[in-house]
Amino acid sequence: MNALELFKAVVAAGYTLSVEYDGEVDYKGVDPQKAWEACEACSDDMGVYIEKPGAKREWAMVIAGLTDDEQVADYTTGGFIEQTMESLG
Repeated sequence: MNALELFKAVVAAGYTLSVEYDGEVDYKGVDPQKAWEACEACSDDMGVYIEKPGAKREWAMVIAGLTDDEQVADYTTGGFIEQTMESLG
């Protein structure tokens, strides 16, 4: 699974994406493509957070320069991201 597929699943489930690097928000919204473009614009890893009312805030570490199956390097365990990563494999 690549990061863009994860972003699409996250938005479809009603979450907002927030792409952050070094404490700065580079993108916040519900457009998976724009979130991916924010990740691609950085040569380092990006923290991507997902939020929605009533749900725990979760994160994923995304490295755009890696192969599709390695782009999501780490993520919150026991939550929506982990379930999505496993289901989309």
